[in-house]
Amino acid sequence: MRLFARASLAVAVAAPLVAAACGQPAPPAKLEDGNDSGVPVVDAAANPGIIIPDGGSTSPEGGVVRCLAEPIGTRPLPGYLEVVVDGSAAMDGAKWAAVSSAVKQVAAAWQAENNATFGAGLSLFSDSLDGSKGLGPYPTAADVPLRVVDAAQVANFGARVAGTPALGAVSLAALRGNYSTIDGLDVAAAGLPTGGDKIVVFVTGAPPADDTAGTASEAATLAKTYRAKGITTFAVLLADGATTPALRAFVGGIAANGGGFAHKTCDAAASDAANACHFEVDTTAAPATAAQQLTAALQQARASDPCTRVIDDPLGQHPGLRPTDVEAVSITNSAGSRKFVPSDAVDGWTLDATKNAQRIQLHGVSCTAFKSAQGATVDVFEPCPVLVP
Repeated sequence: MRLFARASLAVAVAAPLVAAACGQPAPPAKLEDGNDSGVPVVDAAANPGIIIPDGGSTSPEGGVVRCLAEPIGTRPLPGYLEVVVDGSAAMDGAKWAAVSSAVKQVAAAWQAENNATFGAGLSLFSDSLDGSKGLGPYPTAADVPLRVVDAAQVANFGARVAGTPALGAVSLAALRGNYSTIDGLDVAAAGLPTGGDKIVVFVTGAPPADDTAGTASEAATLAKTYRAKGITTFAVLLADGATTPALRAFVGGIAANGGGFAHKTCDAAASDAANACHFEVDTTAAPATAAQQLTAALQQARASDPCTRVIDDPLGQHPGLRPTDVEAVSITNSAGSRKFVPSDAVDGWTLDATKNAQRIQLHGVSCTAFKSAQGATVDVFEPCPVLVP
């Protein structure tokens, strides 16, 4: 096993342990992982692979070199996005034109990213291609299952918006079915890596025919329920001069309860787009402008945080990592220069092991440094095992 060592920021360890970590006398017999310092040590003389950082065996803060095991790589946070679009009769005209154009534009943009960690699906309800005639369940056979966005998926998206607005807006039924589907998503079958975020984007411009308009709708309650299961919901309102406060509140309530905020500070019942929790597209604008607004909303909902990294553990060798299991996190630039990041929720790293795969989150200056370093990688280190004579 290849071993690393780094300078601890604030650890006081007895002198024999310092010597052992630096490759001098071996640690005492029976030294175990529960010694007074709590720092696993290793006989560096017997393990010449240890790398001592510049500055010798102690850090500028006076700490000691701590032993690190082989680095565990990380990968970008995957994303699984389901777009649920209202195709009801009230969407006819400028609203439908914006939907048709934006869906094609954003699908082409996602394909151009060539990102094998992101997948998207598309479900429309109440349009002329809805084979259930508004009865569900959703998604229907006409809809596009979630998977990597390649040329075939772009064509599928285009074909799905080839219908026309037709029926009443069964928003609740469409959301209920699509939530269930993405909640049970078989990531491997979709050709995507594990550990990502599940996102639903609800797009509508019509009052619900199967729910109560306003912030306290059943759809809003459903969004809250699935938020607790790790699914974030964004909502987009296609607005015009006939848009009512009740419809704005309906869409805003879904966004507020689903956790997908268009603005960091928002009001679910806001009467103006600038303070709304949902995205709002002005369909009275020029068609190209309305389509671009919808495209931008879909892109913002899709955006993943580059400073959230999934621990890459394809062989399952590091299941259930806890913060106490991680000894260090480093950022390495494209030139191979490695810098260790402090364990700190403001400017360093934290570990989130609550998801279905462990995640490292970089914060503050560490996040900024990573984003500004082209081709940089993030590695996680567990402590070395204790070696005893």
